[in-house]
Amino acid sequence: MTPQTEAELRAELRQDYLKFWLQIAAKKPQATIHCYKNTTVAGALAGIDATQTYCNVNSLQTPIGVYNEATLRVSDIQQIVLNRS
Repeated sequence: MTPQTEAELRAELRQDYLKFWLQIAAKKPQATIHCYKNTTVAGALAGIDATQTYCNVNSLQTPIGVYNEATLRVSDIQQIVLNRS
């Protein structure tokens, strides 16, 4: 067995990351999202854009109301906790 090169390891990590987001898009799991300035929202995580700048959430529950569909800036997100169900 030969050791993997750094490029091969990076490629494998990129593939795993893309597979993760494909599963997220297919399953749309419920998630709690902790944002900037201690704001917490919740909803069904639907996916991320190609540049990994925006995250799509369905049924977003916020302190001021519920949005059927929303787009969050990834730079505003500190942590995403996927709820097990």
